[in-house]
Order: sequence, then structure tokens, then C-alpha cells
Amino acid sequence: MPSEEPIARGPRRWIVALAVCGVAAAGSFALTYSPLFRATTIRVTGAGSIGQLRIRSLSGVIAGVNVYHLDASAAERKLEADPRVESATVTRRLPSTVVIEITERVPVALVADGLGGFDRIGADGVSIGRAAKGSALPVLGWTGGQTSSRDEVLVAASVATGMSPELRGLVRTIVTSTGGSVRLVLRSGVVVSYGPPTDVTAKGQAVEAVLRWARVRGREITAIDVNVPGAPTATTAGTATRVG
Repeated sequence: MPSEEPIARGPRRWIVALAVCGVAAAGSFALTYSPLFRATTIRVTGAGSIGQLRIRSLSGVIAGVNVYHLDASAAERKLEADPRVESATVTRRLPSTVVIEITERVPVALVADGLGGFDRIGADGVSIGRAAKGSALPVLGWTGGQTSSRDEVLVAASVATGMSPELRGLVRTIVTSTGGSVRLVLRSGVVVSYGPPTDVTAKGQAVEAVLRWARVRGREITAIDVNVPGAPTATTAGTATRVG
């Protein structure tokens, strides 16, 4: 009678092979917890005013953390939970390097906080934190009083975002009326009619062009109109003059 031993030997070979693979896989997985994957280099770019040490602390990425098992997405969420951080990217570079790239939220205006102070507002309408006394950023205001709508803050902030940093420093207030039109009051007292909050970059550039025009010609202006940014006008001694 033929022996059945060869039939039984085949399955045994597969079992042994699978066992060997399992041991190898377990060994490889265990290796990922070895000192080889401990972070020895953590590079931070774009930390700016927040500081590299604070960024590391916020992210939870510290020296010695296991790079292989690091949850980069969770670290990014921790960073972006801080209102000063607009966006964050955390990249693992095996075996032992982590790169953190930060884009800080830039303040463009101030909003009254109801406590006698002001909060700094980013271009996206997010509050970045309390402003230092004497901040040179323009204050957002509304003719009907203080707004409670984030959408209204966002629209008003877009006007400040369209300005160059130099122009922002010249603007005391950005006032939005109930109908949606915008006017600026410069620190010099000059009133600027913006019209609706559209073409804000072009309107900001038009205001700067008028101010340069007045400075070169030695004119003292009292008002500027940039409703049509391609044809701005300036009022001097009660007379409106087209500039450009």
C-alpha cells in the first residue's frame, strides 16, 4: 500500500514557512521600536515669533520620540489648534529626522474685545490673541456698533489684507456701514471712501498712489475716493481732483 507520508509532509512545510515568516515579521516590527528610530534631528522652519522650542512643545515632537511610529497628522492638528499657526506640516524622514514647517497667521487688524482692549485678527478673521498697547494695526469698526458675526469680521479683515504693511500702518480705523460700504480714517485724519469691499488690493494701491501724488506736489488732502480704483480722486481745499 502506498505511504501517505508525502501527503502530510507538504502542509508541514507550509506551516514551518509561515512560522518563519511570522518570526521575521515580528522581529522587523520589534526593530521599529529600537533606538535606531529615535529622533535625533528635529528641524523647524517658519516658527517666527512663536519660537522653535514652543513649536516643538505644541507638536509633542521632542528629542528621542520614535520617528517610525510618530503620528504626523496628530502633531499637525496640535499645532494648528494654536491660533497663531495658520498651517503646519510634519514630515518623518527615517530613521531619525522630523521636519516641522510652520506658516504663522499674520495679524492685519484689531477688533475691540469688549474689555477695553483689542484682539489681533488674521486675514481669515481668526483672533490671534490680545494686542499689545500701542499696536499700529488698523481697528475694525461698524457704524451700527460692534459686530458679533465672524463673517462680518472676515469681510472687514479682507480690506486690511489687501493693503501693504506700510499702508496698514497709516490707517487708524476701517469702518463698515450697515449697507456694506467701507471707509478708512487715516492717522493723519484723511477720510478714504472705499465703497464695497471688492477689488481691495487695487483700492489699497490706489490710496498709496494718491498719497504719493500729494506728497510730491506738496498738496494737503482731506479726502480720497477709490470707489473706482483705476480713477481715484483726492479732495484738496474743498475741490476734488482726479489723480493719475
